[in-house]
Amino acid sequence: LALFSHVEATRAQNREAAGKLNAELVRHFKAGQFARARAVGERAVAATEIAYGANHANLAAALNNLALVHTKLANFDDAEGYQRRVLAARSK
Repeated sequence: LALFSHVEATRAQNREAAGKLNAELVRHFKAGQFARARAVGERAVAATEIAYGANHANLAAALNNLALVHTKLANFDDAEGYQRRVLAARSK
């Protein structure tokens, strides 16, 4: 029971962190600060995946945001990789 409680607490912390990081990514994106948005976006994706799992709509949204950042940075191969993960998350 204690382990279950710890896992749930960790997921809750990551849900909160993921929401804040995704909001921060959007602020940097809107400000044209794409390198900062990329760094924050990578952390947002990691926190979102821990919090919600690999097949959750919130992860697909975080991955999509990061793909958009990579598109703005002309990192098209990376953007495509994130979009493929979006499709995989949404198809399950």
